[in-house]
Amino acid sequence: MEKKKQRLLTTVWILVASGIRILYFFLENRNISDTYEYYAHSVIELGKKEPFLTSGLSYAYTEKLSDLLGFMGNHMEPIAVCQMLMQVVWLIVFFFGMRMLFGNVGGFVAGSVLAVDPWLLGTIFVVTPENYLMLVFSALLLALGFFYKRTKVYGWYRSNGCEIYLMILGFLIGMVCAWNYLGWLLVILMIYVLFCNHRNLEEKLWEQKQKEELEEKYQLMPAFSQAFILTMGILIGMFATLMKYTGLTGLPVVEQFVWWLNQFQTFPGRCQGISVWLTIWLLLAVFMGVVCERTEKAILRKRLLKEMYGEEPSVEKEEQKQEENSIVTEDGRRIKLLDNPLPVPKRHVKKKMNFKVNATGEQQPEGEQKDDFDHQTDVNDDFDV
Repeated sequence: MEKKKQRLLTTVWILVASGIRILYFFLENRNISDTYEYYAHSVIELGKKEPFLTSGLSYAYTEKLSDLLGFMGNHMEPIAVCQMLMQVVWLIVFFFGMRMLFGNVGGFVAGSVLAVDPWLLGTIFVVTPENYLMLVFSALLLALGFFYKRTKVYGWYRSNGCEIYLMILGFLIGMVCAWNYLGWLLVILMIYVLFCNHRNLEEKLWEQKQKEELEEKYQLMPAFSQAFILTMGILIGMFATLMKYTGLTGLPVVEQFVWWLNQFQTFPGRCQGISVWLTIWLLLAVFMGVVCERTEKAILRKRLLKEMYGEEPSVEKEEQKQEENSIVTEDGRRIKLLDNPLPVPKRHVKKKMNFKVNATGEQQPEGEQKDDFDHQTDVNDDFDV
C-alpha cells in the first residue's frame, strides 16, 4: 500500500512539474532572446563553427547549440522548445537523484522548490547554458544516487564493471568541475556518499572475522578504494578538459589553468557562464530537502521510541537501549546488533496502585502518611480471639 501511494505521488508530481512548464511555454507567448550572444556564436556559416571560449561551459553549450542548429536550421524558435524539454527532463532526473540520496521527502521538497522557481521558468526563453548544465548535473546526481543505493543494499564489489563505473563517474564530475563551479557541489555529495558507504559497511559487517570472510569471498570494495578511483577519475577529467581548451587557444597547460582560475573573479555576477541565481536556488533546494528529510526521520524516531516506552523518550533510556542492542568484543569495541525484524509486544510498564489517603498529619513508622482509619494496636491485644 505504501509503495502504491509513493508511485501515485511521484506520478502526480511529474505531471504537475511538466505541466507548469508546458503551460508557461504556450501561455507566455514570448520571443526567445539572445541576450548573451550564444546563438550568434552558434550560427553555422560556410560550414564552420566559431568557438566561444569565455568558459568551459560556454564552449560546450555553444558546440551543442551549433549541432542543433545544423539539424533544425538557423532559427531561434527550436531553441526555446529544446530548452523547455531539457528543463522538464532534468527536473525529473534531479528529483529521482535526490530521492536516492536523501529519501522520499528530500526528493519531493528539493524538486518542488525548483519546480515552482519563477526564475528557472524564465530561462526557457533566453539562450543560456543553465538548463544544459543542470541536465548534465542531474544525470551525475542520479548516478551518485544509484552508486549510494546499490552499495547500501548489496555492497560495491571489486569487479571490472564496478571500477569502470566509478572511473567514468569521476571523469564526468571532473569535466563538469572544469566547466563550472557547481560541479564542486557534486564532489561534496560524492564525499557524503563515500562516508555513508563506509558507515553502512561497518554496520553490516559488525564482526571483524565476518567482515574479513565476506571481503575475501565477495571481494567487497571498501570506501577508501572507492574514493581513490573517483578522485583519480576527477583529476583525469579536469586535466583532459583543460587540455582540450589548450588545443583551441594554443596556451600552455599552466596558463590555461590560470585562465580557468581567473574566471572566478566575476563572481557573484555571471560566473563561468551561469547566473548566481541558479546557484542560490539549487543550494536552497538541496538544503531544504536535506533538512526536511532529517526532520521527518527525527519525528518518526521520537514517535517510535514513545510507542516502545509509553512516554517521552529520555537520553538515559536511549543510551540504555543502545547498550542492550550491542555487544562488546574482546578488544573493547562496542558493536551494534541488527534490530529484530519480527513484531514484539510493547514493553511492560510497572504500575503501582494505592488508595487515597486522608492524611492526619502524623507519620507511620514506615514513613508513609497516616490515614484517619489507621489505629495502632499493641502486641498483647487479643481482639481477634
